[in-house]
Amino acid sequence: MHVETTGVARIRHRDTGEEFEIERDELEWEATDGDGDRQMGPETIYTAEIAHPDLGDLRWELSEYPVGVTNHVTHNFGAHELLEDFDIAVILDPEDAEEPFELTPPPESDDPPGSSQRYYAEDDDFGITAAELANLTADRQVPYLTFWFLGYHEDPAHETPYNGREGGYLYVHGGPYNADDELATEFGGFASDEAIELAVEEIQADGIYDWAPTSAHPDRRDEGSDYEPLSSLDELEIDLRRSIRAVEAGEVPQFGTSEEREARFNMRSAFVELAARLPPRERVRGGIGDNNPPPDERFTQEELDETREAAETVLVELEKDEPDIVAVSKASGILVRIAKYVGRKADMAVDAMAKSFGTGLGIAAVGGVTVLVTGLYEPLVHALGTIGPWLETVFHFLI
Repeated sequence: MHVETTGVARIRHRDTGEEFEIERDELEWEATDGDGDRQMGPETIYTAEIAHPDLGDLRWELSEYPVGVTNHVTHNFGAHELLEDFDIAVILDPEDAEEPFELTPPPESDDPPGSSQRYYAEDDDFGITAAELANLTADRQVPYLTFWFLGYHEDPAHETPYNGREGGYLYVHGGPYNADDELATEFGGFASDEAIELAVEEIQADGIYDWAPTSAHPDRRDEGSDYEPLSSLDELEIDLRRSIRAVEAGEVPQFGTSEEREARFNMRSAFVELAARLPPRERVRGGIGDNNPPPDERFTQEELDETREAAETVLVELEKDEPDIVAVSKASGILVRIAKYVGRKADMAVDAMAKSFGTGLGIAAVGGVTVLVTGLYEPLVHALGTIGPWLETVFHFLI
């Protein structure tokens, strides 16, 4: 593993306004251990420092998490202004690469090897394919298995009727489900037995062994005639990944056309509305005069914080003449992941998704996610619905 640095960095002096150019060969990267207890394995921090004769001490820092993935790059230049930065990324050396895993679908499956099905974890915003999951070690597979299971299964105490006379739950929506059986059925073809065992232990740690289906579970997707499954968020997720790969491959985004400006205006307006609907960063509940509930109790505080940070990132970029497509796409990917996860926890009307996404992304028969018409979810989905049309004006291959 090594850090690859390309291009140049340009920094403007805070007092004189003079611009200085830093060459890539001036950086020497050193690796140190970061947080070793995160769900997807250890984090490695790479740092490079320069003692510049005019600018003083300059520092770049890169986080590698999970292994082989550039998580984020930060800087410390004092009060000087960064005008242009290097392209910095963690590169997997051939000797570090594991032998690739070839996924063979079960006989009854029509999906091709490494199909479009993606699995997510709390620390993975974009998800990975089954083949990519299979190449992880057992301890790094566990977060994906538990995240999948808890997205489709819940404690029966939440919604399942209880028969006090008989002393048991009435599983009217399907079940009860066993974690071992469900994980073995979903992941048995590519996750290790050790990972499944560890995931089962984690899932059952609170003493729950019989599980009920969430509203996203296949056994509940056909409930009611007013609900249809959606794929708009999945389609947007694909477009975000394609945009990131396009930039990394050297594709130049096209900004400044009349179509781009109009689409950007609509997108910015939607994200301003989303930001306005978020509760304050620190909210004290139960005080005098605190009679207004937060916009949507379906969002945890962590989800609210992530939503706020991602929305702010998008708004900052949209104010620039040339927004950073990668930054916008990664922040939007976080919002998609939150929208999909929250969507699994509630019954949400399809017409709100259709209204928010319009004809740009449409509705199709995939997923089982529907849209909440009140609270924070509606402006979140509306904001997500403006991203695809804007990206189409920037990258014509998305049309």
